[in-house]
Amino acid sequence: MKITYELVYEERERRSKKSIRLSLNLHYRLQSYHSSDDKEPGTSQTQHAQNKKIWKMHCRQKRK
Repeated sequence: MKITYELVYEERERRSKKSIRLSLNLHYRLQSYHSSDDKEPGTSQTQHAQNKKIWKMHCRQKRK
């Protein structure tokens, strides 16, 4: 999934905030699609929250 991170980040650099949100949503959708092995209810929601945390940390590291 590293490739997706890089790609979304590059898009993020040269686009408006609205499309950033779109590409992030797409990214999360991809993530949850890949990790849909666990069909337990509520799992995807926690996974989404974790992805968000990871993404924020990722962006912070890239900015430095």
